[in-house]
Amino acid sequence: MTQQWIRKASLIIGSESDALDLSGLHFRFSVQQQDIQTPNSADIRVYNVSEATAKRARDWVEGGEVLLQAGYDGNFGTIFRGTIIQVRVGKENATDSYIDITAGDGDRGYTAAVVNKSLAAGSVIKDHIAASLEAMGPYGVTRGWMPDDLPEKPLPRGKVMFGMARSFLEDATRGADADWTIHNGELTVIANQAYLPGDVVVLTSATGLVGMPEQQIDGITIRSLLNPAIVAGRVVQINNKSIQEYRLAIDVAGIARNGLIPKMDNDGFYRSIVVNHSGDTRGQEWYTDIIAVGLREPITVGLIPRIVIKEGV
Repeated sequence: MTQQWIRKASLIIGSESDALDLSGLHFRFSVQQQDIQTPNSADIRVYNVSEATAKRARDWVEGGEVLLQAGYDGNFGTIFRGTIIQVRVGKENATDSYIDITAGDGDRGYTAAVVNKSLAAGSVIKDHIAASLEAMGPYGVTRGWMPDDLPEKPLPRGKVMFGMARSFLEDATRGADADWTIHNGELTVIANQAYLPGDVVVLTSATGLVGMPEQQIDGITIRSLLNPAIVAGRVVQINNKSIQEYRLAIDVAGIARNGLIPKMDNDGFYRSIVVNHSGDTRGQEWYTDIIAVGLREPITVGLIPRIVIKEGV
């Protein structure tokens, strides 16, 4: 078991040939990940940088990269890799200045990639995903994890693909009963009621669980000490006895919502749908917040609009 008391953080911005290491400065961050059809995002505030550093950061807007790593000694890893979208300069008070960095993970591929390709008769879902990924490639998006058992019902006719790559990905994954996301520059496809391969993250008070998980309309909400091993799509295990159950409504309007409450998994295994990492290198905040559903449960109706509008970033 990793002893979680020696924090570690690293923040590097720039390019391969010209980068700035801001790890030694005071900075705060909020990273949002989700496994439904949208890029991850990060908001980072770096305090008291020089004017020259602020200028270099602004010069990298829409081209510079961000690499943010965090965790503890023995459990340290990348929680965000993406490109700089905006840099703002400001002051919190008379003495403390800052730069705010807003960054997106795969956002250029998401917003700009256009598919222009014709497929012969007999194409299947994986061919449509491959064509979309090919269009996103020039924007830095590469292939991530994808299931081997996508449906393979060949189309009887040829298919002309012209339009936004994200739209074709949405159509293809809907036909496969799956969802897609971009994580650290990699296109990942996860079937509904499935999850990413890898070790299950067991959360107890001894391994980082903070407070009591709660059953909410959105899903099971869980807070732990910052853990880079927890990503959207990964399975976490908690003791169901620690979950605070949702209070059912008894009024007429609320009774309809009772049927939307996510069920608890019999064995305490939950798929992470939304993962937020937040921290302050010189403050108390150092957490991973999770919204999860049981392995055999669909994504909750209440969660979908929150993901679409990116609340809490």
